[in-house]
Amino acid sequence: MSGYTQKADRVRVEKTKTYERHYRSERKRASQKDNAAACLPEQLHSLQASSSNIAAGAQAAEAQLADTLQSVNHLKSRNETLTKWNCALTMRAACASAAKHHTIKKTRIHSTEATTNLFALKEKGIFTDTSCAMVRNMVATLDVPIWSVNATINAMAEALGVEITGSVSGHSIRRIVAEGGVAAEAQLVDEMNIAKGVTLSGDATLHKNINYQSHHITYSLPDGHAATQFAGILHEVNHKSETQLQGQKSCIEDMYDTYNDVVGSTAGALDVRDFLSKVKGMLTNHVEDQKKLVWLFTKWKQSCEREVRGERALVTLPPDDVVHLLWEMTESLINEVGGIDGWDRLGIDEQQSCYSNAHHNLLVQIGQEQFGSLPQSEKDVIDFFVWAGCCMHKELNTAKGGNSRMHAWWIDNSVEGPVLLMNKDNVAASSAGSSTPKQRAIQVSIGGAQKVLELAGAVFWHKDDKKGQQDSLRYYFEKLCKKACERDKSGKEHKQRFAQVEYDKEVVWQHQEQDIKKRARHDAAGAKLDMVVPRLTLEDITKLRTPEIDLQIVLAAKHIPTMKQKKVEVLLEAVGRYLSGEATPSGHPTSLQLQALDNNAVTSHLLRMNDD
Repeated sequence: MSGYTQKADRVRVEKTKTYERHYRSERKRASQKDNAAACLPEQLHSLQASSSNIAAGAQAAEAQLADTLQSVNHLKSRNETLTKWNCALTMRAACASAAKHHTIKKTRIHSTEATTNLFALKEKGIFTDTSCAMVRNMVATLDVPIWSVNATINAMAEALGVEITGSVSGHSIRRIVAEGGVAAEAQLVDEMNIAKGVTLSGDATLHKNINYQSHHITYSLPDGHAATQFAGILHEVNHKSETQLQGQKSCIEDMYDTYNDVVGSTAGALDVRDFLSKVKGMLTNHVEDQKKLVWLFTKWKQSCEREVRGERALVTLPPDDVVHLLWEMTESLINEVGGIDGWDRLGIDEQQSCYSNAHHNLLVQIGQEQFGSLPQSEKDVIDFFVWAGCCMHKELNTAKGGNSRMHAWWIDNSVEGPVLLMNKDNVAASSAGSSTPKQRAIQVSIGGAQKVLELAGAVFWHKDDKKGQQDSLRYYFEKLCKKACERDKSGKEHKQRFAQVEYDKEVVWQHQEQDIKKRARHDAAGAKLDMVVPRLTLEDITKLRTPEIDLQIVLAAKHIPTMKQKKVEVLLEAVGRYLSGEATPSGHPTSLQLQALDNNAVTSHLLRMNDD
């Protein structure tokens, strides 16, 4: 029992120690945990501080990285720039010698120009204004043919000791003259825009069934000086007054369109109707079609003036009045074409034309009402227009009228006039019994000075160059050291002869060009043939030689028109080929037979064959 108790006590003591040990251990752990828990805030604060430092360091590192990248990019761009500069300097160094040579050459050219008087037609590939003006004056003013411009320039430069660089082609000459025409039209419109008054003039002629109408414009400048400018020549289908008016309209409108296209965007567009308000007169012939032309032009001038006046008045009207006028115009226009159905049946162009005419008539009507309210003095100034006739026709009419009055005076005073010089047809008609043909023959026949002038004109100055004396009279008076007629100041005959010479040169040049083209085609064909079939050399011919060809030498030797010795040499050469075994002609000795003969025998045999 006591042993069991002791054992239990020992066990209890050991458990107690074990529990104490566990207690101390747990207490120590709890103390450590408490200490660790007490240290956690401090560690957390330390970690937070470390985190802040790390974040600041990261930001600084990022900023440093950005600066580094920026520096790298700058260095890269700088490197590229330096590389380009290096390449440029390398190329410049490589081209330094060439640039030096070019500079020396340019300096020599400038020094040569300073000493030799060079004149360049072009500057950087473009014709200079001086060159263009010179070409235009030569062609338009001096009547130099286009194909002779270069030769004329070089001839004058050679005479003046000037060296010409460059040339001008026919295409460029035409363009230069055309550009001059455009500039002239724009300049003419610009001068007429500042002119106080304008007078139109023109004349027409018929040549080979073609009507030519020339136009001139005379205007007064603000400084008081007057200028007359040429406005062009038009081809017209007929000589009617309406056609002539349309030609003048197109001529004037084309000039104003050219001006508006050239300088209208900068200087402002001009209206052709303003030009008509400045036209105060017209000079034409004393014929009926010109009288009608003046009347038509006056109507056109007044219509344009009323239209402009109506436009200005329409702008000042209230909107309601404008709408009312346009409504009445549209309603009247639709009624004229047959209502809405008739208007719808019209095409778009016809509708536009009808509307334009109606709008024009409306403006003219409004302008006429405004014009009617003006004083008479202002009306006279606005519609002032003077028509003048050609003096030449007045002088002709004076001579014809004086002759008619002189004939009438002879009849009234029973004075016998000059003897009538009738042609054979009128003589036969006056001898007939019928009074009507007789009276007609007497009326158309003339005599006296009038007949003398008519005969002299037919003999010495006939309009048909195949009738009359023509150049025979002129040559006769030149022989007498006198002048038969006024010299051709315009140089028409010289131009005709020169044109004929140039035409002959052109024909010769064309023939030469054809020969050159034929020769070129022949050479090209020969070259193509050589490419396909190459030429044979002597070696090729030797390889292609056949016995039949060699046989022809012997047969043809009989007909050689030379000495016998020459024939013998040819035949001996053929014999040599036979001896070599190249050919054995039939009917002649074989090579074995010829070898058996000596040279004298061969020669005698060949001579006998030649004699045969």
